[in-house]
Amino acid sequence: MIKLINILNEVIQTLDFTPEQLTKRIPFLKTFKNLSDDKRVFFQKVDYNKNKQIIFGDEILTFPQVNTSIEFKYYKDKIDKKYFHNFILTFELLLIPPRKMDDLTQKVLILANNQNNKRLSYIKEVVTDDKDLSAEQLNKLINELNGKFFEIENYVDQQSFDIKNPLAEGVHDPVKPGILKKRLGNLSCSRVRSAKSKLKDKGTHYAKALQRYLNYHC
Repeated sequence: MIKLINILNEVIQTLDFTPEQLTKRIPFLKTFKNLSDDKRVFFQKVDYNKNKQIIFGDEILTFPQVNTSIEFKYYKDKIDKKYFHNFILTFELLLIPPRKMDDLTQKVLILANNQNNKRLSYIKEVVTDDKDLSAEQLNKLINELNGKFFEIENYVDQQSFDIKNPLAEGVHDPVKPGILKKRLGNLSCSRVRSAKSKLKDKGTHYAKALQRYLNYHC
């Protein structure tokens, strides 16, 4: 456990997991830059895409930059006798519009983009009497975060811009090939969906294999 010390040199809290432990539970993070320290877990990934074209109305517009930024932070505070566990995942699709785009269209585009960025982000604060989260609480949070990462991945894939998906690299590489065949036999979308719905831990190799199958075949 990572100990945090306040200015009075009193141990007030310990983080519930290390960055390495979290990466095993959330495979998307393995391609992120690890900027963690003794006070927080912090992962970041920024990808740059230059001169990307999109059909907008009756014309083709070239955006100088269409960048993606994803950050994940976890930290814990103690106030009085309560512990505050904070999980923050922020996603941003950063657009630099073409010069010839009119002001009104640009404002509408930026507003819609900001709303999507906010929708795809995740902020959760869990308050406990004990210094550590229970296994049930942590599993629930991990599942929600994995679900949000998949949502971001799908959103980027659906964009009209031909940009690199920051979450596609590495996470979908088979870790244990054949795991679905061994456990489910003949595969179908309905059988895989049913198996996935029964899982409590969505961070396992088996869970990732189920999600890969659904992403590519259903």
